[in-house]
Amino acid sequence: MLRKVLLVLFGLLALAGSGFSQTELPAGVQELVKRGRDHNPERYRFALDNGVKIYPTADGKSFYLVWFPPKADKKTVIATMHGSLSYAFDEFFLWKEKAEKHGHGIVALQWWFEGNRPPADYYSPREAYDNLAAALKALKIEKGRALFHGFSRGSANSYYLALFDHAAKNDYFGLVLSNAGGAGEDYPLYREITEGKFGAKPFDGVRWMTFCGARDQNPDRDGCPAMRRSAKFVEKYGGTVKLALEDPNGDHGGFHRNPDNIEKAMELFDKLVK
Repeated sequence: MLRKVLLVLFGLLALAGSGFSQTELPAGVQELVKRGRDHNPERYRFALDNGVKIYPTADGKSFYLVWFPPKADKKTVIATMHGSLSYAFDEFFLWKEKAEKHGHGIVALQWWFEGNRPPADYYSPREAYDNLAAALKALKIEKGRALFHGFSRGSANSYYLALFDHAAKNDYFGLVLSNAGGAGEDYPLYREITEGKFGAKPFDGVRWMTFCGARDQNPDRDGCPAMRRSAKFVEKYGGTVKLALEDPNGDHGGFHRNPDNIEKAMELFDKLVK
């Protein structure tokens, strides 16, 4: 009981120094932030201790995290979407060290709604993109200055956020990193792309990086067979895969467990945004 009380008090104090205070956030968003805190108190605290700001999404249903290194010029960001049953605080924790080293900010979207029944338990790709694009616009991020990253379920949706980004001519994403989540051939948007609804080359000019772990527990969905297939899908419809990274010792979360993998992604993005 005492631990729960202390967590609540900490949450209220921490949010007072964030982008929006606890009382300024919509009630449903306040509850979602609290769930994120309870999901992993240590990562929540890590984010707030490092100056992360919390903002409501444009539709008022969720939130996103914003952070920039103290000496960054605030011109480049890692825009990231977590995997299944996760929170934006996890993404900040996993990206922070390398992002700071390379001078990139972090924008982490909360797109899972814990407690909601499907299909209302996640943003659709369209909803996720619209809210992420609104966040990038508010931060005045220019074309090509965001590395868009999706992990697992976020990766499975990354193809369609990239599609919408290019179709809208926003082109915020200078590099798309699809991390351990393949493009599902039975997904409606996948079929619409292959049927030509978005034109012959809807990924034209979009630059990609894929990651897989050779020891992924679901190789045909998230592992190397899935990511090789997805790379071919991307290239067939106009995208360019700049790096297809395969970690022979990696499992499903292998990208962030091996600092060398993150470093390779950062080096590629740095090269593309010079």
